Amino acid sequence: SFSRCGGMSGPDVEELLIELEAWDVEQASGELKELLEQDTEYLKQVLQDATGECVQDDEKAEEDLRAAVLSCVNNGDTLEVLDSDMAECDSILANVEGMLATFQKDISGISSKISKLQGDSSQMSLKLQNRQVTSSALVEQLDQFVVDPQAVRRICDGEVDDLFLEAVRDLAAKSKAESTLPAALEVKPYLEKLKLRATTRIREALMTRITSLTKPKTNIQILQRNVLVHMQELVSFLRETAPVINMEVRSHYVGTMCRVYHTQFKTYCLSLSRIQLQCCPTGIDLLIPPLETGASAFSAGLEAFSSSGFKGLVNMARQTVPFKERGNVFSLSGREKVLGQGEQDAIVPHLYRDKKCYPEQLFHSEHTLLVSTATSEYLFLKDFFTPDNDGQQQALFQDVFGKTLGLLQEQVEQLVNNSWDAVGLQLMVCVAESCQRLARRRSLNCLETHFEKLLASIKLRFVTVVEANIQSLVKANPRTLNVDSSRPHVITRRFAELAASLTVLSKRRGAKVTSDDVVLVNRMFGAAEKLLESMAKELADAEQPIFTLNNIDLMVTIFQEHQLDDKNIERLTDLRSQRASAFVEAQLRSHFAELVRFVQLYEGNEAPAVDPGKTERLAAMILETWRPAVESIERVVLSSFMNFTLGNEILKQVLTQLMLYHSRFQKIVDRNFPEGAPFDMVSSAVFVDQIKKVANVL
Repeated sequence: SFSRCGGMSGPDVEELLIELEAWDVEQASGELKELLEQDTEYLKQVLQDATGECVQDDEKAEEDLRAAVLSCVNNGDTLEVLDSDMAECDSILANVEGMLATFQKDISGISSKISKLQGDSSQMSLKLQNRQVTSSALVEQLDQFVVDPQAVRRICDGEVDDLFLEAVRDLAAKSKAESTLPAALEVKPYLEKLKLRATTRIREALMTRITSLTKPKTNIQILQRNVLVHMQELVSFLRETAPVINMEVRSHYVGTMCRVYHTQFKTYCLSLSRIQLQCCPTGIDLLIPPLETGASAFSAGLEAFSSSGFKGLVNMARQTVPFKERGNVFSLSGREKVLGQGEQDAIVPHLYRDKKCYPEQLFHSEHTLLVSTATSEYLFLKDFFTPDNDGQQQALFQDVFGKTLGLLQEQVEQLVNNSWDAVGLQLMVCVAESCQRLARRRSLNCLETHFEKLLASIKLRFVTVVEANIQSLVKANPRTLNVDSSRPHVITRRFAELAASLTVLSKRRGAKVTSDDVVLVNRMFGAAEKLLESMAKELADAEQPIFTLNNIDLMVTIFQEHQLDDKNIERLTDLRSQRASAFVEAQLRSHFAELVRFVQLYEGNEAPAVDPGKTERLAAMILETWRPAVESIERVVLSSFMNFTLGNEILKQVLTQLMLYHSRFQKIVDRNFPEGAPFDMVSSAVFVDQIKKVANVL
C-alpha cells in the first residue's frame, strides 16, 4: 500500500492517511484470519494481483523520479536564477512593507492635522458669517448717506444724461435718509453742498432745453416727448429740494410756451385769412336787402334775373367780384362737407394758393389744430410737472394756453360779429360742437369753457342774422320787388335754399337743436308765405295762382333735393296740391263753363228735368270744341309753369277732371234718355288715351 502511494496525487494521499489512522489493526487481523479460513485460494489470487500492481507502480515511480531528477539537472541554471529572483522579491517586499509602515505612520499624523484644520475651519466660518452680518448692516447704514465718488463726479462735472439722472436719483434717496450716526451727521453738510450743485446744474439744463423750444421750425411735440419727459425726475427733484427754483423753471416754461403757441396760432390764422373768400356776406346779403343800403343794386339784380334768369345774376356778380371768390350765402352747395372731415389734419395754407375757403372751413382747421395741440400739451404737462390734482393741471394748462385761447376767441368774435351768413354761422356751430365732443372724448375738460364761449357767441349772432332775414321778409314791400311775371321769384329761391340748409344742419346737430331754433325756422316760413301772397296780388288775377304754384313748387323741389321730410314741407306739399286743384278747376270753368254748370245743376236725384235741346247742343259743343280747348289749356299750362314735371302733372289733372265731368254728364244723359241718347257724344276712351299720352311724357 505504501508503495502505491508513490503514484498518488496529494489529495489521494491525504485521504489514504485518514483511512489508515482510522484503521483498527486488531480488527483487521481478525478479519484477515476469517478470510484465510474461508477461502485461501481466492486470497492468494488477490495477493498475487496486488503484488503485481505494486511492482508496476514502483517501476513507474522510479521512472518518474529519474525524469524529475533529470529535469532538475537540466533546469538547474533556471532554478538558480529563479531562486535569486525570489530572494530579490523578498527583499523588495520587505522594503515595501517598511515604506507602507512609514506611510501609515504619516497618515496617522495627517489625520490629526486634518481634524485640527476642520476645527479651525468651523471657527473661521463662524467668524466669516458674523463679519458678513456685521458688514451688511454696516453697508446698509453707510448706503443711506454715503454717495459713490463716481456719482459725485457725474453730478459735479458730467453731462446731464441718463448717468447724471441715475446719480441724482441716488442723491435724492440718500438725502431723505435719517440717521443719528456720527458718520451720517458728518457727511450731511457735504450732501447739502452736492444737492446745491445738482440743483444748479439741473436748472441750467432745463432752462436750456426749454429755451430751445423757441427755435424756428422746431417740432415741439417730439422735443417734449423725446427729451423733456425723460427729465421729469429732475423736475421732481427740484420740487422736493428747491421749490423756488422749481417755480422759476415752471414759470420759464409757461412763459416760453405761451409766447410760442400764441405766435404760432397767430401766424397760422393770418395765413388762413389769405385763402378766405374775399367777398363775405354783409348787411345787404339778406333775403331782401334793406332799401336804404341796397335797393338799387337789388333792383338791378332782379332785373337781371327777370331778363336772363340766374345766368343774368351770375354775370352781374362777375362784373364786380370773381364768382369763385363769392361763395354761396343761402345754400349749402357742398359746404356741409366740412362736417364730415372729423379729425382730419388742419389745412396747410401754402397748398391752397389757388383755392379759396369758406370761414367755417378755416374755423374747423383752426380748432382741429387747437384740440390736437392742446391734447399733446395737456398730456405733457401732466407727465412733466405732475400736478397734485386736476385743478392744478387745468390751472397750469390755462397759464400756457390762456393767451392763445383768448386770441382765437377774439378772432372768432370779430368774424362772427361781421358775418351775415346764417348758413356759415350754423356750420360753425356744428363744427364747434364736433370739436367739443372730440375734446371731451380726450378728457380735455380745460377746453370746455372755451367752446362754451364760442358756441354762445356764434349762436347769439346766428339768431340775430336769422331774425334780420325774417324781418326783411316781414317788412318787405311787394311793389319794390319787381313782381312782373308768374315765374318763381328770386326771393323764393333764396328763402327755400336758406330754410333747407338750416333744416339740414339742424338734423345734423340732432339733440343739440333747441326749440328756439325750430321757432326761428317756422317764423321764417310764415313770413315767407305771407310775403308770397302779397307778391301774388301784384299780378293779374289769372296769373296769381300760377305765381303761387310756381313758387310753392320751387320750395318743395329744393327741400326734396335735400331729402327733407319736415312738417313745413308736408304743409307746403298739401298747399301745392290744393292750389293745383284750384287751378285745374279754374281752367275747366274757363274752357268748359257750360259743362261744369250743367253737371252741377242737373246732377242728383232731386235735380230738375233736363231740356233735351239744351243737352243736345251741349253734347255737340263738347264734341266739337273739347280738343281745341284741351290744346289751349296745354299751352297755358306748359308756358306758365317753369317746372316741366309740375306742368305735365297739372295737365294730367285737367284731363282727368274733364273726363270726370264728362262721365257725370253722360250719367245725367243716360238717366234722362233711358232708351239711348239721340245724339252723338265724346267717348270716355278718348280722354283716357289723352291722359295716357301725358302720363307717358311724364
